[in-house]
Amino acid sequence: MLRTISVAACCAAVFVCPARAVDGVHASEDAPVPGAVVCSVIDARDNGVPDAALRLRNVTTGRIDATGRSNDEGRFTFERVGRGSYIVEVVDREGAIVAIGRTFTVAPGETAATVVRLAGRTRWFAGFFGNAAAAAVASAAALGVTAVAPTGQAVSGVR
Repeated sequence: MLRTISVAACCAAVFVCPARAVDGVHASEDAPVPGAVVCSVIDARDNGVPDAALRLRNVTTGRIDATGRSNDEGRFTFERVGRGSYIVEVVDREGAIVAIGRTFTVAPGETAATVVRLAGRTRWFAGFFGNAAAAAVASAAALGVTAVAPTGQAVSGVR
């Protein structure tokens, strides 16, 4: 079951390796060999997140090309992925995005590996103070105050 996480992270790594022939079968030069994407979902303590709902989104078309769920170790492989640029999304039960990995490219015959890291929980008031600070900065900028000296005096020339 996907853990409920209030803030999702943004840290991901991508590696690309050429695909190998399976059981001695090689694709002809005429037909493009599909690629694959190996994904790991980890939490803030680097533990695998089991049963995470995953979506493979083509960033060029915006279309979701595949879905899946991570195994007990937080891993999943998207098979038969076409050429293109992708991201892996972790979603909650309602389909809302919880975390997004970095953009990566899959070429014919390659396997891309990506890691999506979920952030830990944040306090309920973290967003409140972040929004209050943004509002204060926006208000100051609207009044022409662009910087404040350590003494608290305006240094922008507007008084």
